[in-house]
Amino acid sequence: MRTEQSFDYFYVNVARKSEGEGVGKPTLPRKRRTPVRLEVGAGVPSYPRTAKDHFRRVYYEAIDLVVSAIDQRFNQESFSSYAQMETLLVKAANGEDFEAEFKFLEATYSEDIDTRALPGQLGTLEVMLKEEKISCFDEILLAVSKFPEPEKKLIQEVQTVCKLLAVNPATSAAGERSFSSARRLKTWLRSRMGDERFSNLAVLNGHKRRTDSVSLTEVAQEFVSRNDNRKRNFGTAKSFKSITR
Repeated sequence: MRTEQSFDYFYVNVARKSEGEGVGKPTLPRKRRTPVRLEVGAGVPSYPRTAKDHFRRVYYEAIDLVVSAIDQRFNQESFSSYAQMETLLVKAANGEDFEAEFKFLEATYSEDIDTRALPGQLGTLEVMLKEEKISCFDEILLAVSKFPEPEKKLIQEVQTVCKLLAVNPATSAAGERSFSSARRLKTWLRSRMGDERFSNLAVLNGHKRRTDSVSLTEVAQEFVSRNDNRKRNFGTAKSFKSITR
């Protein structure tokens, strides 16, 4: 996308679409000099001559920023570990050679995983999943979770790898939103909130769609039924349809 041809196509296409949307034509912004404290060197500053030149610069800056963000996101150490472990499980499930990934796992997680038993259990995993074509870790995790308990005991080290993958630290929008919501959940008025209640509220806040699907009537009935005193005070909860948020 970072070519003159791609920019020309993008610029013409956007200009054409904006004609009937009440959007003004691209114009060249007025010249603004960079503050002295931010100037680099003693050269004469350059300004774009046309609106197209101005937006070409903006276009290239946006492309460079996106590429830099992607490189930073996927070149971090935690993501490399995640990719190695996921590739190990996917290759083992599909009957492919996983020697390189296993050496990495052996050197990095030898204290958490029994690397002597793991190769045999990976072979067992291949037999268990022989009728499925695995392409990612989520498919393996879903399949393993459906195995009966006796079969899960045959691949305990594989389950350990799955757990390490599930808790592997990696930056993501969902995780960052969870940290951002912590202050809204534990305010100064809730300063005595315990860890268990805080964790439960964080889960409810992070999965709002699933929380909204929960029946308030069923929750109230279960709450009341757990205590005789509550039964006397609240009776039977019939409906909460009138509750508004």
